[in-house]
Amino acid sequence: MRMVDIPFWPFKKKKKRMLSRDRFLESRPLVNPMIKIEETEPGIVTLLVPIDRKGIPAILSKSVTIPDHKKIQLDEIGSKVWGKMDGKASMSDISRWMVEEFKITPREAELSLSAFFDKLSSKGLVGLMVPPPKPGTEEAKEEAKELRARYKEIQELHRKGKMTSEQLVEAEHDIEERLKIMGEPAASGESA
Repeated sequence: MRMVDIPFWPFKKKKKRMLSRDRFLESRPLVNPMIKIEETEPGIVTLLVPIDRKGIPAILSKSVTIPDHKKIQLDEIGSKVWGKMDGKASMSDISRWMVEEFKITPREAELSLSAFFDKLSSKGLVGLMVPPPKPGTEEAKEEAKELRARYKEIQELHRKGKMTSEQLVEAEHDIEERLKIMGEPAASGESA
């Protein structure tokens, strides 16, 4: 069993829950849309992470110049794996690619990918689209409750200008589809 942040959107740290290895490998990682990237040298990706200007940084920014972004430079392998986190490839797909690309065993690839994902996820840089649990289970009911709360959160993020309309529509659609697959009522039918 693996511990992962679910549901995935919008890349906030949430409580950890148990996730089976199979469900983890079926999951699809994707990059936080707030993260920008630049290629500082061939094959090397630098992540530009927006700096939160609340609290002490907000006070300090009045007297000290604080950059808009924090830079995180990935190594060559991390940069290649980052490029695979597009929301389309599953963890299993990426793991198989790593076996071929780096000539390592499937177990080494899975463990390396898991550690890399955990590190990025703990910083809110990536999220994980986890396949839904079986309908009617307690796990499905618990996840549906969290999805409905997340639905309201993303609408608030959009109202505050922290999410584009396109991102909002995509996230809402993903949540509604997930609820439907789990056999749970839609989030859009609830009062906001």
